[in-house]
Amino acid sequence: MTRNSADFPITKLIGDPLENFYQLGLKDKDRHKVVLDHINNLIKTPWKSLDLVAGEVLKQVLSRTLASSPEFQKNIGAYAEGLSRPTDEVARGLLTPELLSFMSRWIPGIPPGLLGCSSYFSWDEDADSPIHARILDFPLLDSYDKEERILLTKFKGQPQILSYGTHGMPYPGLTAMNSEGVSFALHQKFTERLNSKGTPIFELVYQFMKEVGDKNSALKFLKANQSLTTWGLNIGFKNGEVLMADISGEEFYYREFQLEPGKVLYVNNKLENKELDQSKFYPYGFSEFNDLREEVANEKIKKYLLGKKITSKNLLATVATPLDSKKLKSLRPDPATMSSLGISTMNPTTGEFLFIDGPAPKYFEGSALEVSKVWDTPAVEKIKIKKKEVSSKFKSGFRHLMQAQVAFDLCKKQDIYHHLQMSIELLDGYKEQALSEFYFLVFQYMEEKHDKTRSHLLDKFKLLEGKLTPYLEENRKLFIYRLERLTKVGITIKEEDFLLENFKTLFLEEEKIPNFLLYKATTILLNPRIDMWDIVHAHVKA
Repeated sequence: MTRNSADFPITKLIGDPLENFYQLGLKDKDRHKVVLDHINNLIKTPWKSLDLVAGEVLKQVLSRTLASSPEFQKNIGAYAEGLSRPTDEVARGLLTPELLSFMSRWIPGIPPGLLGCSSYFSWDEDADSPIHARILDFPLLDSYDKEERILLTKFKGQPQILSYGTHGMPYPGLTAMNSEGVSFALHQKFTERLNSKGTPIFELVYQFMKEVGDKNSALKFLKANQSLTTWGLNIGFKNGEVLMADISGEEFYYREFQLEPGKVLYVNNKLENKELDQSKFYPYGFSEFNDLREEVANEKIKKYLLGKKITSKNLLATVATPLDSKKLKSLRPDPATMSSLGISTMNPTTGEFLFIDGPAPKYFEGSALEVSKVWDTPAVEKIKIKKKEVSSKFKSGFRHLMQAQVAFDLCKKQDIYHHLQMSIELLDGYKEQALSEFYFLVFQYMEEKHDKTRSHLLDKFKLLEGKLTPYLEENRKLFIYRLERLTKVGITIKEEDFLLENFKTLFLEEEKIPNFLLYKATTILLNPRIDMWDIVHAHVKA
């Protein structure tokens, strides 16, 4: 259910920046805890020994980062003081998302959280100015979306900044636009880079939004600064120029585009450095996840936008409407995912911001909230948009699917099965039902030790043949191989059955594991990531 426009929280900060970080902490004091605690839980696992190692790594990185980034320490210190929480605790929450992008490689078992995820750039033909649609994905359902807010800053000597985020996150670092005509969306990239001299990404973006007004100043800023880990910065400018840039420590890669009326540009989490092979980095299925979302996005653009008048309203509705899988030949992820916490359009030139309100995933339900006259006298209004709404049954099915992932992240085992069963029931008739069934079997594999139940799981995995994405199909065959060994029914899966090199390596390594150790070896560091349509098999370095 969406809120009345008057109920949506808009926090306005005017004057001295440091004093306002403190004042924002005071305002967030009663509403920040659920989000920060959920973020901190993302780095926890079911294994205490891993948690101790991860905690020590995070402690060391946190200590060095605070020491080497005085502006970050000062701003977070002021915010933490307002919250009445230790600076280290608050800084840890803000550093966790970017540390997840490399820690899962060096500490097997740490789940790779995805902060992304999609941007669409186009030209609003009614307003005659560029627009930037943004989908934010992150596995914080039922915390982030319940505490979302708009932050408007008008600090001395700086352009005004509107950011769309949540209580507990003080920076305009995810989705933002400024009064100079710049729109911004942060996308996560997965590599192994950790640069001890880098600036935390949220502090870096805050400085960026303060200083940048056009493409030249953006390039100058990004070439002069270093990040802690690897991130994608997707930026639009008031003259229609677009910059898609990756900042990776001291390295910087980018592409430039010029928008034209009637055209739409899509980008997700693909690496801009084309010399890097995404499939070599955890999570291994991320490359396919990016490719398929891009494929679906371009189909949606062609079907619903090209040849028609494009406006911020119909762009928002299109972006927030997944393709109906009942009419598709195969299962593929839509850019509007089960973990989409925010879907919005930005037009900094006209000072207009539109977004989908209500619980995540943020699918189109016939209306949106519009913030108009952002740089003058901001007003929020609920508007109707003429387009078919997303099925409530489909949205509920995907919501339960994401709630299963959240339950796993929070170590609530019984809730996992409840949400997956509900998802299977609600997605009946949709191709995504196979996704729910697959992960239900994976979680059962992690828990069940009886031969009869394992035989049943083996039969169920076999029934999913031809219903999954290519990467999940590789996983399906791997689980069949494991269950055939555990149930001693005879091995039908061979090395040549796998198409991807990572899975050939996994298979060959698992062949060396004695039968009596196979179950423990293949479950102890098994990390299902429903939000990314992936499974991390961290017991083997593939």
